[in-house]
Amino acid sequence: MEISLNLIEEAVKSNSIEEVRKALIEYIRVEPENSEKIINALNYAKENIKGLFEIHDGAKLEEDNKWTKEYFLKTLQDLSNNFSEERFNHLCLVGAFIYPNEDIIEQDTVIINNVKPISDAEIKFEKVKSALALGTGLLIGYIIGKKINKKR
Repeated sequence: MEISLNLIEEAVKSNSIEEVRKALIEYIRVEPENSEKIINALNYAKENIKGLFEIHDGAKLEEDNKWTKEYFLKTLQDLSNNFSEERFNHLCLVGAFIYPNEDIIEQDTVIINNVKPISDAEIKFEKVKSALALGTGLLIGYIIGKKINKKR
């Protein structure tokens, strides 16, 4: 089942924090595998509604070895009772873990807190940059070592 981005737009138009929270919960409930859509809806809500999140109630958020469908549903209910940013982000991670998006095999990045996903090409480029920097450092160290040895 797919959910439209109009849901969040309508909720924001209502100017009701509760309606916006319900809409965001619905995005996670209906399409937990679609992190991009969830984060787009969240960003839209954050831009248009102040005071969206509550202070986290301190309840423990489980590690990934305890993530199950039952835990996902329980945490979804907890989010209804305490709409904290920590729990929202955690639930996005749990949802993406429990219900992986089969259509996006190559994009294994979960987008949280408005962080742009990094492509494989960018990762390879960063590795090449690191290798070049390391190689340059080693070469400079070698040259300096040779010059020191010549002076002796």
